[in-house]
Amino acid sequence: MKIPARAGIFFSGICQPLRFTYLFSMAMTPVRPARLLLAILCCFLLSWQSKAAPLPAPAPAIYKIISIIVNPSGMAVVGRDTLTVTQLTSELQRRLWKSYLGTGKMYDALKVIFAGDVPEEVRKVVLESVHEAQQKALMEYCLDKHQKRFENLSSGQQKKIRKQFPVLFQEGLE
Repeated sequence: MKIPARAGIFFSGICQPLRFTYLFSMAMTPVRPARLLLAILCCFLLSWQSKAAPLPAPAPAIYKIISIIVNPSGMAVVGRDTLTVTQLTSELQRRLWKSYLGTGKMYDALKVIFAGDVPEEVRKVVLESVHEAQQKALMEYCLDKHQKRFENLSSGQQKKIRKQFPVLFQEGLE
């Protein structure tokens, strides 16, 4: 490849800066009207074509679910935490509330899984503690947002909360 002498580069490997006047004169060469119209037409067609292209399918929704696994001895595992049934209420309420404070949203669902032959009394206590955690998180949200308890809100506000946070009203946990 032959390097033009006016580019200012020597073959010894030492590079000198290109002459400003040479670069400036190359950038300021006149453009023919036909090329200008062709460039504008190409830009228009490319932008029109990209607008006409179909949009990609939306990503599938990712649901945030709190799974509660209860073993026959009455210990509950929530994420990486192992809790007694008495600790379960406060931990669930804390998780629901912190998810709201962090993102303005809460988990999408709660799921209770009974591993093995869990006695009926333990099942009942676990489901009651989950329901109590839901009620406490609902009360905390309403007092923070509306300075009223849920029962004292208007039916429109109650409906909006039920729609926005269905996890607080979830019935079928198993």
